[in-house]
Amino acid sequence: MKLSLHCRNVRRRLAESCLVAAGLSDLERQMPIDSASVTLERLSRPHPRFRARLQAVVHGPDLSAEGIDYTLDAAILKAIRVLQHQVQERTQKRDHHQRDRALMAETVRRKPGRPLSGSKPQPRPLKSHRQERLPFVLR
Repeated sequence: MKLSLHCRNVRRRLAESCLVAAGLSDLERQMPIDSASVTLERLSRPHPRFRARLQAVVHGPDLSAEGIDYTLDAAILKAIRVLQHQVQERTQKRDHHQRDRALMAETVRRKPGRPLSGSKPQPRPLKSHRQERLPFVLR
């Protein structure tokens, strides 16, 4: 994973970069991340003071999150928590679709004489004219 860290009006400290890297590595275990862009900034307004923006490039739609809080560490943790929630929703949605597809495959009605997938076709019993005769004679 390629990580780019941008700081605006904030001194770059090792603690913040380690906190960001640790949070993103936890996310990477759940979903592979190609690259991530992190922007840490001090806002001009007094309360809340710090903002952390995270954007992660993943397979499918990219993930993005923002955390605003009174301390830089708390803002980073909020943004990471939002990303974790997005990843969790995406994996649950994928699992739900896979479950639905499996259920649909099981409940699909098959036409008579068509085998289920993976099984050999069963031969139909031949009807002879003797089997179709009635046991009694109509007059």
